[in-house]
Amino acid sequence: MPAFPDPESIDEAVYRVLEAVPAGRVTSYGSVADLLGLSTPRRPAAAMRRAPDGLPWWRLIRADGTLPPTLLARAREHWEREGTPHGTLGAQPSARWEPTPEEVEAILARLDELREPSA
Repeated sequence: MPAFPDPESIDEAVYRVLEAVPAGRVTSYGSVADLLGLSTPRRPAAAMRRAPDGLPWWRLIRADGTLPPTLLARAREHWEREGTPHGTLGAQPSARWEPTPEEVEAILARLDELREPSA
């Protein structure tokens, strides 16, 4: 997979993946990093600190299903509205989104314009 040319394109790639997560589902920072070919889940986490308004941030969680305590109450409101399976500490494993091969292909196609051309 060709690399992203700059930090802004990585951020945009993270946002595009997150926009593809269906309502009522969640994904982890690590899953996004894996899909994008990033070396660490910290990179998607860093992108979220700069996320634009309107992005469904509550669909991106830690690997254990939790969010930082400062975000949990707000996320729970969104999860309840979307029907996301969750408990008091975070999203339930049944809420995990496992994209189909077709969904992965569609996401990767949306990312093509953000990548550097192969040499």
